[in-house]
Amino acid sequence: MNKYLLVKGVAGLGNRIFVVITAILYARMTNRTMVVDWTDTAYTTRKENVFSQLFELKNMSFDEQPPESASVYPNVWENCLDQTMTEVIASESKLVKAMGQGIFRKYACDVRKLNYSEDIVIASGYDEEIEDLRPRFTSEYAHLRKATKGTIAYEVFYKHLDLAPPVRDRLEAFKAVHMQGHKFIGIHIRQSDKSISYGWYKKALSEHVERHPDAHIFLATDNRDVEREIDGLYDNVVVLDKWLPAPGVAVHKNIECPDLEEHAVTALLDICLLAACDYLIFSRTTSFGRLASYISTQPVSQHFDIETYYDQQRKSIGSRAVVLRNKIDRNVKYGLAWLKLKGILPQRSL
Repeated sequence: MNKYLLVKGVAGLGNRIFVVITAILYARMTNRTMVVDWTDTAYTTRKENVFSQLFELKNMSFDEQPPESASVYPNVWENCLDQTMTEVIASESKLVKAMGQGIFRKYACDVRKLNYSEDIVIASGYDEEIEDLRPRFTSEYAHLRKATKGTIAYEVFYKHLDLAPPVRDRLEAFKAVHMQGHKFIGIHIRQSDKSISYGWYKKALSEHVERHPDAHIFLATDNRDVEREIDGLYDNVVVLDKWLPAPGVAVHKNIECPDLEEHAVTALLDICLLAACDYLIFSRTTSFGRLASYISTQPVSQHFDIETYYDQQRKSIGSRAVVLRNKIDRNVKYGLAWLKLKGILPQRSL
């Protein structure tokens, strides 16, 4: 009987793709057949597997479904493989924010362990875990052992993932109409549930336009006011036509979205269009922008991470004190969540 790696979707599209990249590495290294399950309600109301609407796996063993009867790790998934991560994790939903990636140690495999004996192993999470896998790179991936995470993600993405034909056709049609024959500055501005300094985005864009006055601008944003303002500030601004909520309201998991599957497609198109630009402005704190940077065909010297501004600010003594305090607060929060998870503290203690 084949052994399987079953990937359960959670969080936003950038997070999911990073988890899939890690899962591809893990499946190849452990000789497991990969199954990706994105039937949760983040991008569908019909229990459709949105992954197969966006991507096709290639150059590896994959399947649409795992076997119905088999041993499973973690055993919390026994008899409920058809459920989503959100459904299985519901009883501890209050811990998810506090523990972040750590919560998945109970609900998914530890990628540092390659020798699970179970027939089906669950993979999930919010982010890539390339650093945990790197020391185990041999054979096929030996040449990537000292590569940057961006280089590793780039190789895995293009070697094992193809855009589904309808998505690829839309991408190429958009580029042919709007981007043919021009240099482009791509900028991703997140200004909703995870708002990053808008002023610094505008500063970075202004500097890039000054250096590349003939370049056009491709803007990917979750805020219609930002879209309107940037379009008013510059000529030759190109955006993808997509649904956006009221300014400042999160796009992800928004119940007002009229078509979740289409929302997933336009999110993927935004990532790919950013990656196709000659110059890229993004923040490494968002999986969306970081993924666009990783899969970009342009050299990293043509990417600008606006966190550079934060890095410069943090050099002051006062800023270092703030960073230290925030780190202590996070560790205390994580510790309390871990104690609750182990049953040492009751729920109300959090």
